[in-house]
Amino acid sequence: MRAARRLRTSRRPGRSSRPTARSRWWGAGGHRGAFLVAWRPDGALGFARFPGLGFGLSRVLTLTDVQALPTGGYVAVGSTVDLTGDTDRARTPTIFAAGLDAVGRIFWARDYALGAPGAWRPVAHPGLRLTDEGGALLAAVAADDGDGGAAWALHVRARDGGIDLDPARADAAPLAIQDLECAVESAPWAAEVTSTALAPSGLQVVATPITVSARRQTP
Repeated sequence: MRAARRLRTSRRPGRSSRPTARSRWWGAGGHRGAFLVAWRPDGALGFARFPGLGFGLSRVLTLTDVQALPTGGYVAVGSTVDLTGDTDRARTPTIFAAGLDAVGRIFWARDYALGAPGAWRPVAHPGLRLTDEGGALLAAVAADDGDGGAAWALHVRARDGGIDLDPARADAAPLAIQDLECAVESAPWAAEVTSTALAPSGLQVVATPITVSARRQTP
């Protein structure tokens, strides 16, 4: 059985395994960012980072999926939202993708729109799958102003997040993400295991026959 681990103080990031992602509050000034952590196969901490959109209460960034690239590094996808937007459309979540190196540092980030201004826009929490030719497939919901919705998918390049489509159909714009290292350490934690002996109770099961009779009822 592998030793369990718990988190404590700081450690420098090192070679990592697959990261996990979840959103959380952090930082002074009410910043809302994401928490990204990678664990090694032996349970040791690889890296931990806090990507976000800067300080303040308005802009929120959440991660929904992270995939490891075969050449090293990762691709992450998520959503952003401006809670203080002037209109309902401005407050609607949008989707983004980001490229990370082997220790979780972001080297490109883009958010995505449906190109020409119109009713449809990609929203909510996207899914992610890597493709064999070095790309990434993003899937999300495209909403319209009438509260309707449809599935929406986009294939992007894993090396830079760019797309090879007509700009009138889809658009990728640079997204400035603040990337901070998280001071976290993993320390071995020994779980206590107690053996319990089971003894037979001597319980005897007795089967008692019962007789079931049927009587015809005359109307």
